[in-house]
Amino acid sequence: MGLLVEAGVRFDGRLIYEEPFFVYSLYLSRMENTQYIPFIFYKGGNMEKQGKKHHSLMLGFGIAMAVFTVSTLLITAVITYVNQTNSYRHESVQKIKELGAYMEYLMEARGEEFAAYQEYYMNHFEEMNVPYDFTEADTQYEIFLETFAREYPGKVFGKDVKMEDLEGDSAREYFTYVHESWLLAFEDAREEFALPYTYYITLKEDVHNVVYMIDGERTPRTDSEGNEDGFLYLGDEYNNEPEKYPVEWATWESGVVQDEYQVWDNDWGHTYASYTPLIINGEKKGLIGTEILVASVNRGILNNTLAQTFGIAFFFVVSAIILMWYIDKKFLSKIRRLEAFVTEYSDKKDTHIAEVIEEEVDGTDEIDSLSREMSAMIREIENYVVNLTKARKETDEMNRLAMRDSLTGIRNKMAYDNEVKRIEWELAEDPYKKFGLGMIDLNFLKRLNDTYGHEWGDEAIKKLCHHICVTFNHSPVFRISGDEFVVVLEKGDFDKREELVEEFNSQLEEWSKDTRLEPWERISAAIGIAVYDPVVDKTVSNVFRRADEAMYRRKKEMKAVRT
Repeated sequence: MGLLVEAGVRFDGRLIYEEPFFVYSLYLSRMENTQYIPFIFYKGGNMEKQGKKHHSLMLGFGIAMAVFTVSTLLITAVITYVNQTNSYRHESVQKIKELGAYMEYLMEARGEEFAAYQEYYMNHFEEMNVPYDFTEADTQYEIFLETFAREYPGKVFGKDVKMEDLEGDSAREYFTYVHESWLLAFEDAREEFALPYTYYITLKEDVHNVVYMIDGERTPRTDSEGNEDGFLYLGDEYNNEPEKYPVEWATWESGVVQDEYQVWDNDWGHTYASYTPLIINGEKKGLIGTEILVASVNRGILNNTLAQTFGIAFFFVVSAIILMWYIDKKFLSKIRRLEAFVTEYSDKKDTHIAEVIEEEVDGTDEIDSLSREMSAMIREIENYVVNLTKARKETDEMNRLAMRDSLTGIRNKMAYDNEVKRIEWELAEDPYKKFGLGMIDLNFLKRLNDTYGHEWGDEAIKKLCHHICVTFNHSPVFRISGDEFVVVLEKGDFDKREELVEEFNSQLEEWSKDTRLEPWERISAAIGIAVYDPVVDKTVSNVFRRADEAMYRRKKEMKAVRT
């Protein structure tokens, strides 16, 4: 069966067929209220000739459908297999990288203490007696306090005696407590992320050895006769040559997490390993290792894909044969009537045809459904222009949101770039236009983030943003990076710029002296102003650079005051 199509329209109006062509099948799709409906007509000839054409096209339709089915199923099978395999591997590697980053964050937060712990461990691990079956570290801390009180009578740990000053039994007990704490942290993280193995290693570059300092898999210590003594085996050391473990050594040498993963075949199965470098005060300390089991899924995915593909192909072919016979015997008359109605609508563009089509519908089969959809399309196509206008408004709103900074709500770097274009267009018309730029940078943001957390660092950014907007309330304000803002000064704010800068700095000074405020509320910021000079400035970027330089001079002055 084949039909000559004079015009075709996808219901949302985006696809128009302008040239006649043959349609070999009818397909209805309804996804989120989008319909795909062809306009179908016969061009010339009597019904007898058209009937012969239908019968002759059945064979062509069957061959075309078979070729399309086979090629589509093969391509679908390959894409399905590749996507599933890549997706599984990506998710697995991403999971272990996230755990590595999490443990790195915990260890960096206690950087000085961890560095001292690592140094003591590497020098004294043979002297440390860490119970094999401990479940919490508080007991060990109590033991340390008792030992400390005995060895340092009348002293307070952390005040009179620092961690690095500990000696003898107190040092062993304290660093045993620290080891228990970190081992529990690694075990808890492994359980939370459902991973088989997590650990922390230090590397000896000269001999290519690695020492498992915090081993997520506990190993009991044994005596010379092979009997377990109830303590953990520490300082487990292996020779890992770079040729065999390139990702491990590449991470250590570069100090950066690698995109690749290390493949292991060991007692924990076939695993992918990722390494996160631990860097404290600019010094590499070790690697955080995280591993995940990777089952042999590739063959299973291939087998499942092939089975699914052949099953669908068989069902598709059988269904197609039945469908062709059924359409040929049962529905051609309905298609002819629908074609006639569509031809009439194409000629007259009379929406009354929709009512006539609905009156002709007397069943619930596919052709009747097509008739209803065609009737609905004729009515709803009239609303296409309205829907298109609505879509345009939604696009404009999305563009507006793209120009907004998600944290502060003010305009972002993209919006600032557009503002620069606007100013440069105006300068092309008026080279003596008066405007200035104010560069503002929040001081000590890293210190706030490291000390109190990024949440309060964000609060400081938002408070500074509010202060800028209130002070320069007649000027557009943009957040162009994490802690940098730009103010475009024109008209009234341009004329009062020195007064506004003084007001801006005065308020900051008042906050800095208010001891009732939290540290992140006593914000400190440096501001620099530059005014456009048509003699020296060729572009807005020249003004921006001078404002940036003025801001950095102010920043240096403020840091000098704080020393």
